[in-house]
Amino acid sequence: MTTHRQFVIPGRAGDEAHVAGESRLPASVEGWNGRVVDGELVDFQPEAGNLKILPAGTRQPLALRFNQVKRLRMPPLDPSRVVQTASVLGDEALRPFVIQLRDGSVYSGLCHDCRRTPEGLWIFPRVAREGDPERVFIPKNGIKAYEIQRSDGGLAVDSGF
Repeated sequence: MTTHRQFVIPGRAGDEAHVAGESRLPASVEGWNGRVVDGELVDFQPEAGNLKILPAGTRQPLALRFNQVKRLRMPPLDPSRVVQTASVLGDEALRPFVIQLRDGSVYSGLCHDCRRTPEGLWIFPRVAREGDPERVFIPKNGIKAYEIQRSDGGLAVDSGF
């Protein structure tokens, strides 16, 4: 019996398990060189510090180490949920965040939640229009510091990356 290795992607409602090489999740990877690769995420191995994306129009996955990745952006799997989510969740559920990246740039906005892992930070930003990501992963080696407003109104600050 053959067992297929799985990878897990955090979601707002819970973690999602996917089969490596078989699951194809729409994704974009932004590198530190400014290039963006659009395609499908086919593997994500945070403990090894790498991922594989199948660039649009190709048949061979591209393996990237986390130190090459500035951001991994994943759009909603069901674009029709963008309108539904916006109408169900009011702006009071959103929290401001600011992430200072190693190149001096800042990624900020409003999010529903974030999750710090040993490998980096998952942000679940507000999806306001088509093309906005539903979740963003930033590897820890790219983060200098971040701030996010907690649900109790306090400010969570971390520069221990």
